[in-house]
Amino acid sequence: MGFANILVPHLAVEWEAADWLTLRAGGWIRPAVTLDQAGITNYLDNFSESVAGGATFRFSDPLEVFSEKVALDLGAQAIFANPRTDRKQAVDPTGSATYGGMLISFAAMVRYLY
Repeated sequence: MGFANILVPHLAVEWEAADWLTLRAGGWIRPAVTLDQAGITNYLDNFSESVAGGATFRFSDPLEVFSEKVALDLGAQAIFANPRTDRKQAVDPTGSATYGGMLISFAAMVRYLY
């Protein structure tokens, strides 16, 4: 299939700005593992980059159900798949294709710190 082993470097940092706040950021770069799809296969893969950020807020339970602190974790990530074009022969039934795009995700979690 022509797949290649790749190295995916990641970088992340975390900073405790205050006893109630922790900030995080990170990113990675991932080369495509497939060759250009000029033949009969159609394995779509892009050179991609990602950036992410997050924060943890620690506070006392406003409902006073828990005796210890509660943490609210928030995070966001964007993945950028660089455009890639595969050129097929005119007789190929699937034809040529250009693909890529961006994915944005958000997450939230509440934790009890005991």
